[in-house]
Amino acid sequence: MCLSDFKECTVSSFSTENIQPEPLLPLLTKLQRVQFSEHFLFFEQNNVDIAVRVNPSSKVKYRRRARAHDVDVMLKLSIKQATDWANRLELFKKLPLELKKGILMEYCLGFLLIDQGYKTSKEIFDQDIWLLQNGSFMHPNHCFEVANRESTEVQKEVHHNSVSELVHCIASPFRSLEIDETECAALKTILALSISNSTNIKGKTKNGIHDKCMKELLRHCMLRSPNQGEKRFGEIILLLSSIRCGVNALYHLMIISDLFDFDQFAKNIIL
Repeated sequence: MCLSDFKECTVSSFSTENIQPEPLLPLLTKLQRVQFSEHFLFFEQNNVDIAVRVNPSSKVKYRRRARAHDVDVMLKLSIKQATDWANRLELFKKLPLELKKGILMEYCLGFLLIDQGYKTSKEIFDQDIWLLQNGSFMHPNHCFEVANRESTEVQKEVHHNSVSELVHCIASPFRSLEIDETECAALKTILALSISNSTNIKGKTKNGIHDKCMKELLRHCMLRSPNQGEKRFGEIILLLSSIRCGVNALYHLMIISDLFDFDQFAKNIIL
């Protein structure tokens, strides 16, 4: 498959089996663009509005807080797209079903945090808020802009700590590094190969895809920052640790927050 054929391609046509002879990251970046373009239709199909309004000069005049339904639909979207992304890696597609489920429990949340962290870094510059894919936001204050909200002290504390961690440990470094779409795609791919359950995947195929992605990311960093490309590469790889910590924070938040339905999330993965 050549790059000129991309406009005629669907997401399902992407596979590392087809693209190994060619550079990996450019095609995965195009896959990411296709997935981003699918968001609006997914929102419409699941009765979720675009939670931001702009004036004629494209300045945001209104952005609403995330509701439980927003969170639920964004989780479903990430499960769908993260599963599709992982299945582009031939070694993942061939794994036993139970092993896939174990990997996806963590990977879907990491994938979600990369997408949301990327969006937050591009759209928010002067507020400590975390954006969902539809533009709604989570604030560290559990009761922010919500009248008469009943919540326990534990809920308030966990919500504050979790959202603050996402903002400061993921969105802020994404913003300061000016992470671009290629680096975003690289993080999704490397994460799929490096999460804890992925250590059960052995062999040359895993190492080959991992090494190819790492080499292409380093080359990309050197092109972006000729004098500090290696430093930039190292800082991007370190983001994987922040994302993994963010996944743990999100797990904790999902268990106690009235915005999340952890049991339903687990069922969606299992089914």
